[in-house]
Amino acid sequence: MTSEEGGMALLGETRARIVDLLLEGAKTTHQLGQLLKIHHTAVRAQLEGLERNGLVLAEFRHEGVGRPKKYYALTEDGRELLPRRYQVMLEIILENLLKTHGRAEVERLMRAVAKELASKLDIAPSDSPLGDRVEKAVDALNELGFRASVVKDGGQLMIVRTSCVFQQTAAAHHDLVCQVFDQELLNASVAGDARVEMVQSQAKGDCVCKHVVHIEGSVPAARAA
Repeated sequence: MTSEEGGMALLGETRARIVDLLLEGAKTTHQLGQLLKIHHTAVRAQLEGLERNGLVLAEFRHEGVGRPKKYYALTEDGRELLPRRYQVMLEIILENLLKTHGRAEVERLMRAVAKELASKLDIAPSDSPLGDRVEKAVDALNELGFRASVVKDGGQLMIVRTSCVFQQTAAAHHDLVCQVFDQELLNASVAGDARVEMVQSQAKGDCVCKHVVHIEGSVPAARAA
């Protein structure tokens, strides 16, 4: 199962089929029940679960006389579950850029893109307390889909991620994705006098991606292999 297919597979067969049908447009429980050939009460139970997870939303529509009907539609998060091949496209783009422009230019481009992305994120001002900056950076990462958290160990702040939106591409281009783009994105997001350093990487076989946050001038953490 590829990373693009994983979200749909985790829903289970019935919910995945409902998401697929709602891609065509909003539907009622009765309409979905007819298409799925199951009772509408069973469909409603599945929809309620999807609604709790923010994947569908319900709205009432008036259609002529009588009571309004309740329609369900996909949210943006629900649409993001559908299989997409972003990482394959990103890999092809990187490989072609390396061939046509060379490594140095691609690194420069990756850093520029990372800084521009960070500028569009909801992060704390560079003069904010370090803890606030790290917390806001982690919140921004989660908005991007990274599944990150702040961990404190012996007074040291660390950013730990259990999921990466670039997992497949990072495995093929670890240096460019993790050590250039990712590092620049985190540094720009934390900003100020703080710097982050990768010490563990899922793309290199570790269970999580871990970045240690340290103040400029302090002794840096050991680098990831």
